[in-house]
Amino acid sequence: MLLLGAVGLLLQRVSVGYPSFLGRSAEMASLVHPHTGLLLAVAMLFVRTRVLAGLHVVLCLGWIADWMLFMHGSWYEVPVGIGAYALLFGWTWLCARLMGWPRARAQAHLRLGDLPGYVCVGLLLYPVGIALIGGLASLWLFPAGERVQVMVEVYLSKLFGVLVVTLPLVAAWTERGTPVPDERRLRALGWLLVLAVAVAVSFLAEGYLRQHLGARTGQPLPLMDFRFTLFVLVGAAVIRLRYPVSMALLGACLLLIAYGAARAATASNTPLGFVNLLHIAVELGVLQITALYLLIVLRDARRNARQLDRETRRDAVTGLPNLKALRDGVAERTRAPERRQLGYLLLDRTEDLVSVYGLEVQAEVMTEAAGRLGEDVEAYVVGTGQFVLLPTAQAPIDSCWEDLMERLRDVRIEAGGGHFRMLPYLGVAAFAHDTAHDLEVALRNASRLAFQARRRSELHPLLHDPDEGRVGAWQMVSSASDALAALRKGQVELYFQPLHAIDQAHAPLDWDAPLHGEVLCRLRDESGQLMMPAAFLPQIEAVGRGGELDLAVVRALFDTLAARPEAIGRFARLAINLTGQSLASASFASSLLALLDDAPIPGSRLIFEITETAAILQASVARALLEQLRERGCLIAIDDFGVGMQSFERLKLLPVDVIKIDGSFVRNVAAGGKDHAVVQACVAVARAFEAQTVAEFVEDAQTLACLQALGVDWVQGYLIAAPRPLQLVLGTDHALS
Repeated sequence: MLLLGAVGLLLQRVSVGYPSFLGRSAEMASLVHPHTGLLLAVAMLFVRTRVLAGLHVVLCLGWIADWMLFMHGSWYEVPVGIGAYALLFGWTWLCARLMGWPRARAQAHLRLGDLPGYVCVGLLLYPVGIALIGGLASLWLFPAGERVQVMVEVYLSKLFGVLVVTLPLVAAWTERGTPVPDERRLRALGWLLVLAVAVAVSFLAEGYLRQHLGARTGQPLPLMDFRFTLFVLVGAAVIRLRYPVSMALLGACLLLIAYGAARAATASNTPLGFVNLLHIAVELGVLQITALYLLIVLRDARRNARQLDRETRRDAVTGLPNLKALRDGVAERTRAPERRQLGYLLLDRTEDLVSVYGLEVQAEVMTEAAGRLGEDVEAYVVGTGQFVLLPTAQAPIDSCWEDLMERLRDVRIEAGGGHFRMLPYLGVAAFAHDTAHDLEVALRNASRLAFQARRRSELHPLLHDPDEGRVGAWQMVSSASDALAALRKGQVELYFQPLHAIDQAHAPLDWDAPLHGEVLCRLRDESGQLMMPAAFLPQIEAVGRGGELDLAVVRALFDTLAARPEAIGRFARLAINLTGQSLASASFASSLLALLDDAPIPGSRLIFEITETAAILQASVARALLEQLRERGCLIAIDDFGVGMQSFERLKLLPVDVIKIDGSFVRNVAAGGKDHAVVQACVAVARAFEAQTVAEFVEDAQTLACLQALGVDWVQGYLIAAPRPLQLVLGTDHALS
């Protein structure tokens, strides 16, 4: 308040003199009363009325000092001035409210809708009201013949005071924190200085020519001739500079033009002079409103652009930072060389989760998964179930990635009414410099390793080896291309791996007896090399061709059996794998059922295997297909049981005949611990479902004995027999020995 009072007293002393309307020979009036503009600005900006009241008190005291010391007034006239200031306080307060001010801090910004109110109230009504207050005071302070002139002078001075101070000050204060791009400001300074120098040189040149080329008319230099150039200068400042600076420049230009108008007002005490000053005031008003209109439009456009930029840096579903935020921010900070690492985290099966539950559950799962990452990494969403991770400055870089995987293992996430287990796979790559190019290279390497970890079921981070990166990436692309080409050309080769009843597993497999086993798929590429499932299955699923692969396997099996009808009797049960994409496809269901209707082998000898995750996530759409398969005598097996999303509530709705326990638990079952407990639980679940159990990846006698003790029904693995080409199994016994 003291600072405002000091500023008000200073502005009260500012005088822009011009010949008074009172007609006294030596009398000069001030065309601008900037303290009046300050009063209205304070009324608009400060919610607390006592600030405005205190400023009026200080200015009233300043007027009393002027009246008594410099204008030689009398003490009995002081109460009139005090009363006038009291009326001025009330009028200022009322006009600010009529314009919709003051406002709460969050809303204290100029809007386009404020400009009409400012013109009507601030520039028209407010000066007229003060002139009437001045006319009322003049009844005691001035002779009757001078009262109209006093009101005219008061009106003009208050009008110019509001023009010069009020809205530029309000805009500068309310927009003081609004950012302007730095590059705009730096480029603008040079041009603005050039423009300002050009105006000054032109002004001085005209003065020189007037003085030395005979234009000595006694007229003051017409500064008003340069007002349109000043308008351009103000417009450039509003566009390029920070708003407090541009508004200060606007106020200075308005004051300069008012000063020029005062110097040129030789006939101001005539009606023509009054009209001329009003014309100048209108010009200044138009300049000010145009500058403020430009300010508001640019501010809102920049604010919308910043908001849009922020939104493009966030994932639309989860609201988490996305890949654009990562790329844009790579050069914003300098990292220590040992912290220039990037992790690519892949949460398995989230695509299937989203396809069943929708975007709402996707956002829930992704947000909760991001919350489990901890404070050692910054997470950026790059896709469904995929994050790019950067270590923070506080992260223990030696153990950061292992600690992260340890936190994510065996984590269950609750969403969509069920508890889901998300298996994490992580690839890590380093980058040499904080540049966009190095980041992109690291991103490609880390993502390749993450998908490679998923194919290997590797739950430890895979670290990028720069020497192998180029070869590995080429092999990945080459495998995808070869896989699709082989699939489309029908280059499918079938292998067979038998199952053995566990109570007979200690004896060698009898290849003469009817066999139980699983049909496995291989592809042959253009060079004749055999492609294993790990080399082509992820690529085929990535392009949505899982159903096409499954149908190709079924057709190849049926064609092989149809060509050897006498050998069909060698099989008691044949298991065929179906991908999750197949279960979700209505066209696949109709194609598969059509093949079964013409199958060379009875449906009662076929088992269709689906993964646990696909079974649960596609339960609503898969049940109809599985029921139709059951109607044809086929059995249904749940593959990889134990690694997926444990939701027995959904699983019990499906027709399940066989549960295959995932090999990742079977390998170490004999060592006890968690794997032993999981296998034991799987056997219990199978019994509850009245289903038989199959243990995969049985490779030694100790594991076999443990499984037998746990009550597993069937075993499969290299201890029993390795996968063999189906054609050999259909051939002679000698080929198998």
